[in-house]
Amino acid sequence: MKQIIIPLEKWGIKDLKSLENVKIRRYYDMPNCGGVYLLCVSFRPIYIGRASNMRYRINQHIKSGRLNHYFDKIRSMRVFWIRNYTREVYIIERTLIKHFNPVLNKQCVD
Repeated sequence: MKQIIIPLEKWGIKDLKSLENVKIRRYYDMPNCGGVYLLCVSFRPIYIGRASNMRYRINQHIKSGRLNHYFDKIRSMRVFWIRNYTREVYIIERTLIKHFNPVLNKQCVD
């Protein structure tokens, strides 16, 4: 499997697999803190977002039905996250969206 390189070395992030993560069905094991999260199917981000409480935000995604299209893949879906409490969270989110261009993000942030 090809290693996915993330251009975030300045934050100590080497690749996607180096990030904290859980299966989406166990989202309640996520921290109640701010940061950037990546919803992934087979290590491919389908959505990238930021939140002041990532666990609560993932719960909102699940309840909204937005992920229903990926329901057959829900068992393989994982949530990766980067804890960050600073204004850099916007830069991290933008960098990840530009790098991965996830299908559920409405537009790539320029």
